Amino acid sequence: MTNAEAPDAFEAAIRQLESEFTHLMGHIRRSFRENANRVSPGMLVGTYKVLSFLASDGPLTASDIAERLMLDKGHLSRMIKDLDERGLITREADPTDKRATLLSVSEAGRERFTTARRPTREGLTVALNGFDPADIDTASSVLRALYRHRWPTADEGAGIAAAESSPPSDA
Repeated sequence: MTNAEAPDAFEAAIRQLESEFTHLMGHIRRSFRENANRVSPGMLVGTYKVLSFLASDGPLTASDIAERLMLDKGHLSRMIKDLDERGLITREADPTDKRATLLSVSEAGRERFTTARRPTREGLTVALNGFDPADIDTASSVLRALYRHRWPTADEGAGIAAAESSPPSDA
């Protein structure tokens, strides 16, 4: 059965997914706050997000990080300075562009990051215990598809909502 054949079931499933994301986001925010504090007391959640992103996708330039995380470059610059002062990242010249600097998680940063994430990893292990690894892979694929989707901006979203609520034209 396709989405077109069962639009009500599809819409209900989407509403349920949105509801689950709302609850999950609360857990993720709390986890990020706690992990940031475990990495380095007083670290802001946004700074931890940059560290987390570098740990999974680095090395990257500041411009790459700003674009991928949709951050203001000035704000990101302050977060990078904070990570650098805490000894959690390293900087090196980009071999493909000598004007750019690649940022990486330092050895000490990786150790602290890994230690800080341990409770989160253990929580995932307990929560997903009993699930087939193929189901977990499917969930990861769904999350990846959602992450890679180009979401409308606030202005575009307002246009979509207005178009959906407008009666069809007689054109």
